[in-house]
Amino acid sequence: MLRKLKNMKKVVSLVLVLVLSVAVSLPAFAAETDNLSSKDISLKGNGISEIQEDYLKPTNEFIKFIDGYFKNHNNYVVVDIYGNDVSKSFYQDNIELYKSSDYYDIRVNMFDNISYFSTKTVQTQKSANGVLALSQLKNISNSFYQVVRSDDYPHPFEIQYQISGSFHYNPNTGIITDCSDATLKLTHSNAGAMWSVSLNDVSTGSEIASDKYSVTFTAYFGVTATLGISIGDLPIGYTCDYGHYYNSVTGTAD
Repeated sequence: MLRKLKNMKKVVSLVLVLVLSVAVSLPAFAAETDNLSSKDISLKGNGISEIQEDYLKPTNEFIKFIDGYFKNHNNYVVVDIYGNDVSKSFYQDNIELYKSSDYYDIRVNMFDNISYFSTKTVQTQKSANGVLALSQLKNISNSFYQVVRSDDYPHPFEIQYQISGSFHYNPNTGIITDCSDATLKLTHSNAGAMWSVSLNDVSTGSEIASDKYSVTFTAYFGVTATLGISIGDLPIGYTCDYGHYYNSVTGTAD
């Protein structure tokens, strides 16, 4: 009987030690988590709680893009992760950060909230000898700066691509007579030196509106990133699926 009592005392003592250890460690963990700012925690768009400090540092390409955006922001459309046009609010929310050269916080805001930026370029081919022809050629393109996100890996990154096309129209009536297919071109990716980025499942198209006063060029594609070296448990050749995306550019004779 005495031996059983001694064993029970040992068990009770061990339980008390474990309870006290948990009670002490919980406040310490909470304090450590509370000290992390939203910049240090993964992005809302991904829903993953993991520190991203190094990844969020602005790259030279990002700084170059943001400089161009703030110098000509009226030429850009900004769309958030819910598909809303937030061109005005993004500029207003970040202009003071830009004036203070706080590219880091701008980058965090972009990753948290933005799907893409776009800007259109239009080029009309002039008629020979300046004479107004019955048919003129116009080339249009949209340049996109897109944030891509994955459920497989906590790091989002940016890609830059163009959707373009050309069409003929009657300058006297504005009627579009024919058009090319859309062209999709990946111009830059910012996944980091360890990753190789590629587009897949690419589908492009073009369609002249029923009234023949506008034409839309579209592109649908998937994005993958493949590891060139091993990282932790991830082997060389590991491929992350970064989802599928759809975008377009519309042209008119005007």
